[in-house]
Amino acid sequence: VASGFSFRVECLEDGVLFDVSGLERLVGDEKRVAKNIVKELEKNNVSGNVAVAPSAKTAMLLARENRGLNHTIASPESFRQLSLRNLAIDHDTISVFEALGLTRIEDLGEIPENELVARYGHNFRGVLDVVTQKDRRDLVPNVREDLIKWSYELDFPVDDFEQLIFIVNRGLEEMLAAVGKNGWSTEQLDIRLNVDKKAAKSYEIKTS
Repeated sequence: VASGFSFRVECLEDGVLFDVSGLERLVGDEKRVAKNIVKELEKNNVSGNVAVAPSAKTAMLLARENRGLNHTIASPESFRQLSLRNLAIDHDTISVFEALGLTRIEDLGEIPENELVARYGHNFRGVLDVVTQKDRRDLVPNVREDLIKWSYELDFPVDDFEQLIFIVNRGLEEMLAAVGKNGWSTEQLDIRLNVDKKAAKSYEIKTS
């Protein structure tokens, strides 16, 4: 599902992180993108909670907040309502904040950053970057592809057998070139043809 929206996909221990920047021009705002992702999850019978946000860390925190639920869309506005315990703040500092009545991210956001850095050190800047949704958490693609696909949409039906061979051969040449480039072996070729009235015919070719 993630690969259907992005070429940059990172598998995490508890989910999938992928880059949807640029989709706003094709799909719409963050909520519209999230709805499209949820729709694909439902279509593929996959459980999951979706969060689309300006930064990777924000999206991860929002999605994890709904752990245990199914097919939810986290609102970016709810980020400021998250507990400070979701952030990488040590237990003693959290206790101090809670004693002062600071329990949510929005509470911490109301304190001048320079005061917090002066009190808790330069390393606290990383926490503040998450609070302001400016964290520099890079997405590291780690999904290794093991499948190559080729498809071709016809403008008109193909009635001539030689023309069909020409089209299929073109696809096989591109696919096998990619297999060779990646140094893979080939176990099976699947060919699916849409025939008259949108029916489909599938063929399997087992290779040595």
